[in-house]
Amino acid sequence: MPLVKHRLEKSFAFLETLALIRSIEGDESFGRAAEGRIVQREVIDLEMQEVDAAIDNICQRSSERAA
Repeated sequence: MPLVKHRLEKSFAFLETLALIRSIEGDESFGRAAEGRIVQREVIDLEMQEVDAAIDNICQRSSERAA
């Protein structure tokens, strides 16, 4: 989990940097594509973690029933 936390912190810092550059430059479109990819990647990762947890739960319940 420390790796995920580090990645999220790094992504958040990058998003803050983009927002700062936008405000300084006055260009609201600056970095929007990169920002979108970062957010999409993090959402997909969270959804995958949820699926993994559900699969683990199903496996655990089925092995408990088999015992």
